[in-house]
Amino acid sequence: MYEQEREQLLLKAKNEFEEAEEKHEKTVGQLKEEIAAVHKDRDESLLMAENDKQQALHLAEAERLRITDRLNKSNAANDQLKTDQDALKNQLYDTMEKAQQTELKKDEQIKDLQNLLEDTK
Repeated sequence: MYEQEREQLLLKAKNEFEEAEEKHEKTVGQLKEEIAAVHKDRDESLLMAENDKQQALHLAEAERLRITDRLNKSNAANDQLKTDQDALKNQLYDTMEKAQQTELKKDEQIKDLQNLLEDTK
């Protein structure tokens, strides 16, 4: 009888151990699946973040190129305006010099005419 109880206790303990071991293996399997799912989610999130970063870099580069182009065009226009301004200044100085020369010649002609008029009196 004692032997039979002992066998039953051993069998019960063995069954409980196997159940616990099975439960443990199931829990470990579930945890491994959860870890794999978390790793997959993390990898997908990292990939999406990298894609977002690359997209932002691409947009920033396009904006930089657009601004650089506008700046270059503005600088070229500014340089052209300076060139035009210098040309106009030179033209104005030439015109003023010619006007002064013409005025001096007219003054001389008037003096000559006045002298001629006085000589004829």
